[in-house]
Amino acid sequence: MNKLYSLLLRDLKSSVGLSWHLLVSQLVMPIVYIFVLGLTFSKVIGNITISGTTISYVQFLAVGVVFGQLMLSSSYAGAMVFFDKRMGMFEQILAGPFKRYEYFASKILSVLVQGLFGSFLVLIIASPLLIGLTPSPIGILYIFYSLVFASLFFGSLSLLISAYMKTDQTLNIVFNSILPPLTFISSIFYPLEAMPDVIKAIALANPLTYAADIARFGLYSTGSLTFPYAFLLLPLLSIIAFGLAMRAAYKISL
Repeated sequence: MNKLYSLLLRDLKSSVGLSWHLLVSQLVMPIVYIFVLGLTFSKVIGNITISGTTISYVQFLAVGVVFGQLMLSSSYAGAMVFFDKRMGMFEQILAGPFKRYEYFASKILSVLVQGLFGSFLVLIIASPLLIGLTPSPIGILYIFYSLVFASLFFGSLSLLISAYMKTDQTLNIVFNSILPPLTFISSIFYPLEAMPDVIKAIALANPLTYAADIARFGLYSTGSLTFPYAFLLLPLLSIIAFGLAMRAAYKISL
């Protein structure tokens, strides 16, 4: 346990100390999305009614931004495997008193911690828009459930990608090719009901859609086209992604 804690502490210090600008971006971009894009679009779109529940567009967007930021935070944390390989730290760590499973367990824990921390920051930023809301204890559990499994999925996806990439350029190209479509072909910015059928079908294969819909259900009691199977598919997809990531990680040669 002490070794796992040491590795986790190293990851967290590296993320904050070497990539402090990422922390700043976690504050700036949500502010732009929520208070510039969200409030502006609210004037055009007005309120949104989902399964009989009406909320403002900016409240709808605020939850989506939480998960967009969580996806980025989890991806950055998972990409640390690539940089450890590139800098020779992976070999040095495994040459010490650490086992391979301890190394990757610390990465998953780091993904969860950083993903949840990034989400917490966005929730603080969006808190003025949530005044008056009183989610039930069950609703809070739904929100936490979606945050944990979304962090696990995107962290595992990042680990999986990092295990196969050989250069910085390739890593950036792959991330920049995957993350924007996952963001925009989901229910982050607009409800599934408003999407064309083709886009809706693709969005239904995106775990980000299920995570955001479950959290909105917990916070606003809104339904979704993804219910009730969202509660099963999100953990299922997360566990599959985690299994594939661990399989790829154990094939990394020293």
